[in-house]
Amino acid sequence: MRVKHFSKGIVLALIFTIIVGYASEVLILEEALEEAMRNNPTILAADAQVDAASARVLPSFLWPDPSFEVMWMNIPPGSLDPADAGMRQYAVSQMIAFPGKTLARGTAMAAKQDMVEAQSDATVSRTLADVERAYWTVYRLSRDRDILNESLVLLGQLLASARSRYATGATPQAEVLRAQLARSEVEVKLIGLEEKLDASGVELALLLGRESDDLPKLPDEIPVEFTSADLPPTESAPMIEASEAKLRASRRQLTGSWLALAPDFMAAYRWREADGGMGSGDVMVGITLPIWVWPKGSNRITEASAERKVAIYQNQATSNQVETMYAKLTAKLTASRAEIERIQHEVLPLAEQALASSRLAYETGAVEFNTLLEVERSWRSARMSLEASRFEYQTSLADLRALLGGYEIKRETR
Repeated sequence: MRVKHFSKGIVLALIFTIIVGYASEVLILEEALEEAMRNNPTILAADAQVDAASARVLPSFLWPDPSFEVMWMNIPPGSLDPADAGMRQYAVSQMIAFPGKTLARGTAMAAKQDMVEAQSDATVSRTLADVERAYWTVYRLSRDRDILNESLVLLGQLLASARSRYATGATPQAEVLRAQLARSEVEVKLIGLEEKLDASGVELALLLGRESDDLPKLPDEIPVEFTSADLPPTESAPMIEASEAKLRASRRQLTGSWLALAPDFMAAYRWREADGGMGSGDVMVGITLPIWVWPKGSNRITEASAERKVAIYQNQATSNQVETMYAKLTAKLTASRAEIERIQHEVLPLAEQALASSRLAYETGAVEFNTLLEVERSWRSARMSLEASRFEYQTSLADLRALLGGYEIKRETR
């Protein structure tokens, strides 16, 4: 008796393990986005670009490296041995930038770092939107496949009914052939759908940073939900933040080009000592004069001024582009949501009711078989239209998040 109870316990444990393991394989959207943040190569490259840009900021605030020199003098002819030198000289020198030069250079580099960071955020957001689009593509194709399979079952029932009526002489053979044709049409659609589903699964796996054969399993059914979360304003869009950072960098670069006309300074100290004699030291200061103001300096100013204008116009164009994209995406969201609600609450219930009543009417001979097939197509079309509208809604929402920076981006590097 104990052995039987022990065996039952093992069986129940195995069943539980299988169920839990199966459930853990199902990938929800939030987990897909987190996995992409960890493993997607495009996102990892964007993070590395931020690291590189951050590392360039501090050195740009510093003076050039000091110079240390050692000179062995008065070496006899035919010898290269420093020990034979009659005099040794040690020197240290430092170039000192004109006040404000390093500050302008450093702040310009900091603005460039902000620009790279905003561009990285835009890249990450766009990639996450691609992941979400691929996710919903796989889900939509899976749902369409389920709908077509259900349609196959229904058409099989209609085919059996047509054959039964044909056997009794209540209907011509043409109805049986039409049922077979309708079923074959659905089977052909399923073949193409399976190919698209496989390709979309591979795309999603690669976006997640997986191998192409490690296809994720999505939930069988995801409830229809409309977002109520507040999205960021258009002013905080990564594209706009990047263009504004570029504008700040161009202003700093223009200031730096004017400061480049100012002189730099040099300070040095030298110590000399001879064999058997007293040592002596020298202090030296110098100044670099920008005598080549034209064309060297003036051209730099002209270039920086032109780059400043480019940044201003590009900032305006980017702002207009974001506003236009925002208007289009919000319009698509509103339209697709209205389509979903109408199909859910009006079209689909009517299609299901029409299908049920048409099947009963066909059994009694009140409607023709062609009418029944047409009603079945309408029912199938309504269900697939619901999935298409939902796909449009979810992908438009993903594009809007990508545009406005609505994805939560966390990096260890920042």
